[in-house]
Parts: sequence; C-alpha cells; structure tokens
Amino acid sequence: MTIPKDPARKDEYLRLLSESHKGQHSSPATEFKKGLIPHNKGKTLEELYGKERAEEIRSKLRESHKGQKPWNTGKHWPEWVKEKFSKAKKGKPSPNKGRKFSPEWRKKLSEARKRLYRESPEHLRNWFKSLQARPNKSELRSLEILRGLDSNRRYVGDGSLVIDGRCPDFWDGGNRLVELFGGFWHRDDDPQERVDFFARRGYDCVVVWDSELKDVEGVIRKIKTLYPEEVQIEKVQVKQAT
Repeated sequence: MTIPKDPARKDEYLRLLSESHKGQHSSPATEFKKGLIPHNKGKTLEELYGKERAEEIRSKLRESHKGQKPWNTGKHWPEWVKEKFSKAKKGKPSPNKGRKFSPEWRKKLSEARKRLYRESPEHLRNWFKSLQARPNKSELRSLEILRGLDSNRRYVGDGSLVIDGRCPDFWDGGNRLVELFGGFWHRDDDPQERVDFFARRGYDCVVVWDSELKDVEGVIRKIKTLYPEEVQIEKVQVKQAT
C-alpha cells in the first residue's frame, strides 16, 4: 500500500502503521538482544580505541558528512508524532544535566561552533530565528539613541547580519557598527578584540557598555567617533535615563 498524499490521511496512515508495529522486531533472530547493554555505551572513542585512532575516526566522520544535509531538513512532524515525543520526554532530565565539561572540551566545542558559523552564516541565522531573538531593554534603549542620530541605523542582533561568523548588534547599512556589551554576559570579553575583528573585515565599530546608557551624551560622544562629520550632540533629542 502506498502512503496517501493528502496530509490528513497520511498522518492517520503513519499513526496506524506505527501502532501495528509496536513490540515487533524486524527479525526474530535479533530477539535475544533485547535488554542487552551495548559494549560501547557510555564510553568515549578514546576509551575504546585510544587517542590517535579516535581522532582518525572523527576526522573520517567529518569528511564523510561534509556538504550533506540532515535527513530531516525541511520535514515537519505530524502532530501525533510531536505529542508522542513530548510524552516520552516529560519528567525526564536533560542527558547533560549535572555533567561537567573540561575547559579543553569547552574550548574545542566553542571553536567548532565558530567554524560552523563562519562556514555557514545561514546556520547562525536559523539558530537566532529559532530563539525568536528580540532586542532586550538595554538594546531598545541603545536603538532609541541611535535612531535619534539617524533613522537608518537598525538592530541586527537577531542574526539578520552575520560577518564571518559573528553577529553585531547595530548597523547603519554601510560599514559602521555599534556593539552593546552587558556587564554580566561580557564581563570576560575584551571590547578591543571585537573592534579589531570587524576592522579586519572592513567595518568600523564602537563598543558601548550597558552601564554607560544612563549618560546619553557620553554614549553619543562615543558613537561620534564613527561619524565625526555628521553627528552633533545638541541635535539629538533623547531623554536621559533615570
């Protein structure tokens, strides 16, 4: 029997097919494996094959997956499947809960993500889209100040502008950027590193800290370094933060 093309009938067909196969195995010969724990469960490649062989395996896997799209790209699960997944996960903690990662592992993971964002800006945009990223209170305050200078300046921290794997906060549509650093999230970051990163890619950038937003004139003087020929502080009408 072929799968119906009509979405409603297709969902019902797949649901019934799933119910009919419950508790069945593809082959009676594999029945004895039920309940057995795989020999490699919970073990790393290093534990199984040694460091050198593990790196070789990972390298081959990376090469074999290059340019391939995940099998479920663009696919949408039927509602009954989503409900089934939801019930199966309800009340169960995340597999990573309480797990501690070494500094070396974190650094490696960070570098891998940065490489992915550089090579695939669309991946970063989709990630921001999934988060439904919107400007927070400090970013809205910054946007108010920037638009007081020029209505063309806009918020792009939602992933709408990606520059070599990094997403700035504000953009004027040309080659000038403004980054907003929060005291908590960016406490270990060097603003100059961000400025130099964008400068190497042809963009002028200035970093504003959220603690500076109370002093509007001070923020404007900082931004003025990007637009010395245009900005006049006395023309900007923005209320001082209380």
